Amino acid sequence: MDQATDPYASRLGHVVVADRGCGTSAEVVSRCWWCGQRCVNVPTERRLGLLNRYVGPMLPALLGLSGVLVGAVLTQLFATSREWRSRRLEAMVALAAACGRVIGAHERIYELFQGADAPPLTSDRVIRALTERSDAHNEWRIACSRLEILIADDARLNQAVDEFNENRAAESKWVLAYLAEGEDFHFANFAELDNKSWTGMRAARQDIMALSRVRSARDASWITRLRLMFSGRGSN
Repeated sequence: MDQATDPYASRLGHVVVADRGCGTSAEVVSRCWWCGQRCVNVPTERRLGLLNRYVGPMLPALLGLSGVLVGAVLTQLFATSREWRSRRLEAMVALAAACGRVIGAHERIYELFQGADAPPLTSDRVIRALTERSDAHNEWRIACSRLEILIADDARLNQAVDEFNENRAAESKWVLAYLAEGEDFHFANFAELDNKSWTGMRAARQDIMALSRVRSARDASWITRLRLMFSGRGSN
């Protein structure tokens, strides 16, 4: 045959022709993806007509559905980002509060040695001070763990936390010495270490609070919120 029309190909806008292609020199000949035969492409005007006929009435509905889906996705993303920003802020506040409590407990221990001699370990004042110190240090460890989970990527904030921890460990040296020696403990031998560790903890706490304010402001910025959400880091 010189030219024939395949019913399936015609629906797709193709006319099947023989290999010798009589009278088709003006058309672009290609192989039909449906029937596998060599076909003549239908003119552009006919394609546009079919597109407008079948797709045109559905286009507004498709656009509306796409808008609803995009809105739902963005709403969920922003809600997730807002939740995790709130968690990070709570972790930073808890850390600053834990720092203040550790410093306060240290000062309670320091006040025990303002008399002439070291107080006995069995006295009520010493027991209360040591209990407060233990609770404060436990709170500090919990706050540090939360911060490491929620804000592991902030190098400057983590460095300030490390500085506080180093001074906290230095302060523990003379407290442990007092626990070991009891009334034979001489605070004067550790006065310089105590002052250095106390000053260092206060300075590190100020750095932690300043860096926490910077991080909170950065989390609240629109650019960072979008970057964190689409990189997958806003919900980890």
